[in-house]
Amino acid sequence: MAKLKGSAQLENALDFSVAFSSDGQLATITFSNLLVSVSGKAPTVATQVASFTLPTIENTTDLHIQMTIRGFVETLPGTRAALVAHLGDTTAVASLPKSAPSGDNFQQDLEATLPAGVAVQTTVFLLVEGNSGKENPGALLTIDSLDFDISGRHAGKA
Repeated sequence: MAKLKGSAQLENALDFSVAFSSDGQLATITFSNLLVSVSGKAPTVATQVASFTLPTIENTTDLHIQMTIRGFVETLPGTRAALVAHLGDTTAVASLPKSAPSGDNFQQDLEATLPAGVAVQTTVFLLVEGNSGKENPGALLTIDSLDFDISGRHAGKA
């Protein structure tokens, strides 16, 4: 007779960890599986949307925040990748490198100002797609980490 045993696994669940600096001015979210990929017969499209909220405390004035997105992209002929990121009052389409067969690391910086008492919320949208009617050699877009800085030390550098 069949039996169910063990733990349940949530398919497509993001695996991530969060680390905060001791002074609470910096935070990093590190991912092991925030990615999208395609290969094979077109049209092929893959998307992933992820939203995160970092609570704030003692936030009595407007809060300037910088976010740095780090990842990897590989797009071969017949494919393309796009990354849209939203932070506070800022939305940006990342400037992803046009990839060589071995791919490329990328970094995208965003800055925003949040009203007093509002938590830090960000959303990222990843997309890869292949051209219609062709065999696609494949495309990959990953986000390795999101770094947040509210210290003001890097203001205006994004």
